[in-house]
Amino acid sequence: MTSGYLLWMAARLRQLRPSPAVDRWAGLLGAAVAAQVVAGFLNVALRAPNWMQLTHLLLACIMWLMTVMLGYSALTAQREPAQQGRAPAGAQA
Repeated sequence: MTSGYLLWMAARLRQLRPSPAVDRWAGLLGAAVAAQVVAGFLNVALRAPNWMQLTHLLLACIMWLMTVMLGYSALTAQREPAQQGRAPAGAQA
């Protein structure tokens, strides 16, 4: 469920704040989510050896860092000139 939310958030931020940094971090986050899901299945299949548990935790930390960097990139991204003059959705002129 969390993986689905992270993927949705990354795709949405790509739409709302298009920039090379947002695209880069969104793509890396998607790859980290895929690796985390694979590691989770391997963890169960291998009956949770210690090294696999540590790998799974490392991937979780990496995902968290990528999520923070994606948020930072989205918040600091410059808006495109066509979007600067428009009022936000729901705002009255």
